[in-house]
Amino acid sequence: MNSALHQAIRALPGGSRPTALPLAAAHPDDAGIESVRALRASLKAALAAHGDDSERGKVLLLTGVTAGVGCSFVSSNLAYLLAGTNASVLLINADLRVSSMAGGPGLAQVLDGSVSPDTVTLPVAGSHLSIMPAGAPVKTSPGELLEGSGFMTLILAMREQYDFVVIDGPPLLPNNDALGIVGVKCDAHVLVSRSGMTRAADVETALSRLRSIGGDITGYVFNTYKGSPRPVVERVRTRGFPVRPTERQRV
Repeated sequence: MNSALHQAIRALPGGSRPTALPLAAAHPDDAGIESVRALRASLKAALAAHGDDSERGKVLLLTGVTAGVGCSFVSSNLAYLLAGTNASVLLINADLRVSSMAGGPGLAQVLDGSVSPDTVTLPVAGSHLSIMPAGAPVKTSPGELLEGSGFMTLILAMREQYDFVVIDGPPLLPNNDALGIVGVKCDAHVLVSRSGMTRAADVETALSRLRSIGGDITGYVFNTYKGSPRPVVERVRTRGFPVRPTERQRV
């Protein structure tokens, strides 16, 4: 499966892409990945409780308090591990300002109507994971694209097609791009911060922004923290899912 994911990412539309694997694929026994597995279990339970008798929740938004906190690391590995449970999973890179898979068409082009979703969504051979890269917005600002009706239409369609949709969202600060995604009624919102980088005041500001539009936090990831997240978690009054640090390079 590792080589298949290598080939899949390399073959994404619009030219070459980085070929680094998620840590969960390259080093499945890493301590950090064990923490992401715990996050997977907790979120699956929360999603099962979110839906009604006919359908459970399935759309997850992961957003950082600020940029550089490891949101893409958590999102990509979570999506990979969810797919490992024989669930069909779509990973959407919705950080249109800064994409780790830059170049070529992607979500931005789907939202501006220049391409259809299937032309930029790549199923990863040998797994149940598919990837939609961010693309590069050229006609409309990222915030306007994400707040437009096209994103809602896309997510509604993907709900019918996949068991889980994992959105690697833009950070909540300093821009408001992520708030447009919250508006599509995601079933779970996970806030990611980073030890030694994220200030408690920024966490509170980010939570205030979410709550101002009716967003509720399902979980809180305190990335690379070696101790207990309890002091921070209690201060922002949400559940914490710590992700332990690793010496290996992360995606």
